[in-house]
Amino acid sequence: MRQRATRVHLTLLLRARPVRRVRRRARAVRAGRASFYSHLYKVIDAINNCFADEMRFPQTAAELEEQSRIMSDNWGAQFLGCVAALDGLAVHVRKPHLADAPMGFMNRKGSFSVNVQAMANGNRKFLMMSAEHQGACNDSIAWTTCQFFTHPTAGLRVRGLKPPYFIVADAAYALTDYLLTPYDGKSLPPDKDAYNFWHSHYRINIECAFGLLQRRWGIFRRDMEVDTHRVGFVVKACMLLHNLCIEEGDHPVNPVYDSERNFVYGLDLQSDGFADEEDELERSAVRANKDVPLRLRMRNRLALRGIVRPARGRLGSSNRRSAAARIYPYSA
Repeated sequence: MRQRATRVHLTLLLRARPVRRVRRRARAVRAGRASFYSHLYKVIDAINNCFADEMRFPQTAAELEEQSRIMSDNWGAQFLGCVAALDGLAVHVRKPHLADAPMGFMNRKGSFSVNVQAMANGNRKFLMMSAEHQGACNDSIAWTTCQFFTHPTAGLRVRGLKPPYFIVADAAYALTDYLLTPYDGKSLPPDKDAYNFWHSHYRINIECAFGLLQRRWGIFRRDMEVDTHRVGFVVKACMLLHNLCIEEGDHPVNPVYDSERNFVYGLDLQSDGFADEEDELERSAVRANKDVPLRLRMRNRLALRGIVRPARGRLGSSNRRSAAARIYPYSA
């Protein structure tokens, strides 16, 4: 019993303390470095096995409709049929060993990381995750080559999505019949501009989910000091516990959304631009400048209903707090 309590105790300390401080606490309870990591991995494996059903992509038409309803109830009916938002998260790690080819883990910002692909619904609960690729891999390739996407059953549920259901993602991904991305460029016509704004309004759910995850689990706020092949297990365990917290109504006081460690406090519903010109060129090269019937239909639906980008100030801080209050009652 004491050994089990020690395992849980040392693992929960990772929530807010650096690993080196946890290791000092481990020595205080007569647990060496090897014992510490042994306890850590056993607790993480237990979490992943016991709560695996807490994170899964919709598998039936009824579940797809439920996810679409959650998204529209929380964030409006402008994009009816949206079931999830997809994006990648750079989970920073210590410099890998030479045998692991560390340069493959170096992302475009010059730090070592693992590329984690994940989807979240309108409640900011994670529906899937994959941590199979190194930080140098771009999001589009990481998504289309991950085991979830290529799986003959799970992947087919995503690739086989039919209208009116779809997923939203940023311009780093390729536009397909089931994955809607924003239009390239700036100074767009009113219909495309409105589409991009409301697309961002829905897509930000995955950014907010990443921000909540990092705010809840302090291990994400510094380089993760575990073996690179174990990073995925740690991230999955944290995401499963995050989903359980969402179900129980336990939310951080200040919701945040994050893009690769760029913390922005609050909900920025108008962030649909690129970070800089280099990012815009890179993302435009990844995605072909084409259109698909579903994106054209969504754009025309907004135009026919007279829905445009709100004037600056109409969707200001007070309205952002109102939007957040649907999920975070005490934060508004």
